[in-house]
Formats: sequence, C-alpha cells, structure tokens
Amino acid sequence: MADDAQQPAAQPRAASGAAPSTPSRGAGAPAPPSALEAPAAELAGIRLIVSDMDGTLLDDRDRLPPALWDQLARLRAAGIAFAPASGRPYATLRQLFVEDAPAPRSGEPYARGMFFLAENGGFVVRDDAQVSAQVLDPGVVRRIVEASRSPELAGLDAGIIVCGARGARVERGDERFLAEVRRYYSALDVAADVLAFDLEGGDSVTGPIVKLSAYAFSPTERLAEVFAGITDPAGHRTVISGQSWIDMMRADTDKGAALRSLQAHLGVGRAQTMVFGDFHNDLGMLTEAGIPVAMANAHPDVRAAARFTAPPNTAAGVSQVIEAVLRAQGA
Repeated sequence: MADDAQQPAAQPRAASGAAPSTPSRGAGAPAPPSALEAPAAELAGIRLIVSDMDGTLLDDRDRLPPALWDQLARLRAAGIAFAPASGRPYATLRQLFVEDAPAPRSGEPYARGMFFLAENGGFVVRDDAQVSAQVLDPGVVRRIVEASRSPELAGLDAGIIVCGARGARVERGDERFLAEVRRYYSALDVAADVLAFDLEGGDSVTGPIVKLSAYAFSPTERLAEVFAGITDPAGHRTVISGQSWIDMMRADTDKGAALRSLQAHLGVGRAQTMVFGDFHNDLGMLTEAGIPVAMANAHPDVRAAARFTAPPNTAAGVSQVIEAVLRAQGA
C-alpha cells in the first residue's frame, strides 16, 4: 500500500495507471527544466495544485514542509485549490492535515475546503464529506478474503486489510502484523471475521469499501497471482504496491481519473492545473496537468513524463514551487 510503488501484479516491473500522453524522453535525454524557472505567465494561471504525498510532499520522515501551512492559507486566499493525492487512506491524510496541524493564525482550519484524493483516487473527500467513492464489488471482496484463508495462501504469512472510506478492518491480530498496518491505517479495527460485516455499503467503522490490501512477510508474487485471477475478470485489478504490499481495487480507480473529476467539479482546465509526483501511480494524474512536475528524486519514468522538475522531497521541493506560484500571482 506504499504510496510510491504501484505495479501490476501480472507485470511486476511495469507501471500502473494510464500511460503518459506527454512525449517521453529517451534514457539519455536531459532532465526537464526546473519548475522554479517555469514561465511566470503559466504560473500566474494556476488554479489547482495536486500533490502526491510519499516521496513528494512528505520528507523521508513523513513530515510536511513547515512552510506549507502558511502557503495553504495564501493559496485559499488567492483562489487556488490544493489537493493531496495519495495511496494512503483518508483517515491518515486527515490526521496529517487536520488533527496534527498547528493552530491557524486566522482561526480558519488550514484544511478547510481542501479536497483529499485518498486510496489512489478511490475515495475523494472535502470537509469530511464524501465527494466520490469507487466502491468494490462485494462478491470480489468475499472471494479475495476466502482465498486468503485457503490452506495454500494461509501459509504465506500474510494478512488482508479491508479498506473503507472511514477506516480499515483486519482479521489477523498479532502485533507483528498490526505494527506494519498501523503505519498507514490509523483507524483500524480487528475482528474475528471481516466478512461478518456489511460488504455492500460498509458500516460505521469502515464506511464504503474502496480497496483491499494484503501485507505479506513472504514474497508477494503468488498472492498477487491468485488475487489477480479473481479481480481481473470482475472489472477490478490487483497491483503489487511495494515489497510487501498488494492492493486490489476497481479497474477504473486511478489518481488521473479522480483528478479529471475534480477538474470538472471545480471548472478548472488542464492548463490551470499543476501536479507533483514521484512514482508510477502518479503518471495518470501527471498527464492531466498543464504543468506536470516530477520530483528530483522521482523514478525515471516519471521524470520522462514531466515538463518540469522540483527539488527533492527532502528539500521541501513542492513547497518551493508553490512559493513560486504564489509569487507569480502576487499572493
């Protein structure tokens, strides 16, 4: 479930999501120019900024740039929408931007009016209200969980996480497993049988089910192969999203699709959109932006799809470019 590494189960080395429409650069081509030097006229027209989290907005210790809080208030005053887009669940994003946020100087919460594209676009939220949810087929959920309980897969030292719009639920309750899951799922329920709950609309703990994840202490390839055999024929997909993580979601769940919906909702065009990303699951939304920006630490495929680069996440690169946008707009 790591936010920086989604790959299809059937092709572990390939990128997931939509292929970039921006002409890509060859392996020996020069890096894109710095977004800090982007034309001021283009920066002055930006109305929507969308940023990936892990490896992009967050530093390597999962911290937001200190300057971001003041920038969020200035963006809102300038009429520029800001949206985090992540493979993380909404509860974890909310904790970062709402619960752990410093006291606002103006008295208005920094996250007021902000759109959150959680679960790789599977769940979009604004002011704690659901904007859209890509809900899983209950039959797929049931078949995946039952497959995970089979003698073959039960011996692979893994556990299933049922990921809802509000929180997540697991059956496996040993601390070794829970310690890994809680890194991403702060709202986590442990139950004897995850299938005993409402799989159609979710319940008060999970909300609608928008993703299934699996964390494995063993190699993930066999698990992914079995799960893909269930998801792919049913209009869903299975992706290897990290060394130990597998994600299962609807086939049309993608950050790019969520961004297109958000642009339509806000009446914002491609040329007015700036997007930051660092890995394969960001490619879909990078193609929807007039100013697609790859982090200096981004995967080569992402740099090849971007028009500009930003300083690395360890140097608050997103915040540096946001400051350039605000400066271009006199904000």
